[in-house]
Amino acid sequence: MCGGDCDAAFAREKDDGFGSVAEWRAAHERFWRSYTDAIRAALADPDWDVGDDTTCATERFRFVARLEVRHHIVEPNQPAFDSPSTWT
Repeated sequence: MCGGDCDAAFAREKDDGFGSVAEWRAAHERFWRSYTDAIRAALADPDWDVGDDTTCATERFRFVARLEVRHHIVEPNQPAFDSPSTWT
């Protein structure tokens, strides 16, 4: 999909809290432009810029459930995870 094809429905489904598709697009363009030098170097294209014709990968997903987050505190000099021998 090209950047110019991201419409209000796409922006709303992403739910970043923007009031309009124009605000959503402006924020995303600012983000990608913050990487302009690196992208130009990687592409070996000194004229690259993000715009309506920029191809981007998009993904849609459906929220199913909110999972409980449990924090695992790692003490200094301790393994981050239990070894398989302690699993039950």
